[in-house]
Amino acid sequence: MSEPTNHPAGTELGRWEWVALPEFGIACIKARIDTASPVSTIQAVDVAARVVEGEPYLRFRVFPLPDDPQTFVVVEARRGVSAGPRVRPGGSHPLILTELTIGDESFPVSLEVVESPADYPVTLGRDALGRRFKVDSTREAVAGPPSLGWKPRRRRTRRRPRPA
Repeated sequence: MSEPTNHPAGTELGRWEWVALPEFGIACIKARIDTASPVSTIQAVDVAARVVEGEPYLRFRVFPLPDDPQTFVVVEARRGVSAGPRVRPGGSHPLILTELTIGDESFPVSLEVVESPADYPVTLGRDALGRRFKVDSTREAVAGPPSLGWKPRRRRTRRRPRPA
């Protein structure tokens, strides 16, 4: 017997989705949906901790498009406080709190900042997803682009007309 869910109709996700992190100026970034993992992560490079007006901050670079190493966003985010220690391979990672948008839904999320290469810049675990969504791992990008007025570009090849 399956566990009851309380997701409304129309909130289905695929194995990966386009999401937005509007507080960081990231209108569209690819996220892996991982219901097996409790934690959510963001892949970053050049992570540096600093203190601004007595508050702990992290500064790092994020590559929203995994296939484009030239496009990156510099993020400065207030460091969050972990709810408790988790034993993870590679030790503990710094945590940030931000707003995330999938399709038409926005909600707060805690992201561990991880300095390791990955196929997806963001991974959303079951703690972030809660019972808001139904996940169909056989599909991709079901929710569509985030509702922020920007859509991921799809490359098209056009044939030029031959001169007469």
